[in-house]
Amino acid sequence: MTNKLPRIFVSNTDFERLMARLRALPIADADRLQGLADELDRADVRDCRAMPADVVMMGSTVTFAIGTGPDLTLTLVYPDEVDGQPDRISVFAPVGSALLGLPVGARIEWPRPDGVTQLITIKQVS
Repeated sequence: MTNKLPRIFVSNTDFERLMARLRALPIADADRLQGLADELDRADVRDCRAMPADVVMMGSTVTFAIGTGPDLTLTLVYPDEVDGQPDRISVFAPVGSALLGLPVGARIEWPRPDGVTQLITIKQVS
């Protein structure tokens, strides 16, 4: 990843729920989700009412691109809310972890499970 990470914003509610879920994981899963834990550590945590409108939060539907690929539109959810629905992405998935807290226009380099870095660009949040 690059040295300059984009600023991210996380609501206090999302922060508390995600930290509780991370603390409850077995060690093997916690190691796999270290990137999400690192993002939460550096997040600007705000009251829900003070969150910028264009930021990806839990439950947000976000349009984004990976590299030069086509735009994807998915809703960011907790792992137990995916329910096999193709229009949802878990915050515990690598791309889902990368999306959390980013505002429209932000870009972040994020490693895939195979270690290759991919550039993710946020296009729209609703």
